[in-house]
Amino acid sequence: MAHFPKAHANHRSPRTQIPHPEPTRFRIGDHLVTGNLQRISLTGGSALFNRNIHSGTLAEIAIATKFGPVCGLVEFLAGRRATLTAQEHGFRFVALSDDDYQRLGRVLQAMN
Repeated sequence: MAHFPKAHANHRSPRTQIPHPEPTRFRIGDHLVTGNLQRISLTGGSALFNRNIHSGTLAEIAIATKFGPVCGLVEFLAGRRATLTAQEHGFRFVALSDDDYQRLGRVLQAMN
């Protein structure tokens, strides 16, 4: 069964900073785009890209973890310049399978 993570206005999902930014693949339409994962939570995260990605763009994400891949559907949020050559874009999870959601939870637990 699919899991649709919801952000609650009164409770923000704890963000985990990635100690060494991980290259992560996003499929946007027919294109594979690689970004460096900066932060992650049960409801979303952020990644650094060398190109601009429009707010509202949907993409498939594949995060390689020691517990196996975490795959899902994300929506990109407004970006901000992080360096002279890179933009940091936040994203929210739109849908994850139950297995991917549980795997993500185990990854976050192991990182804290």
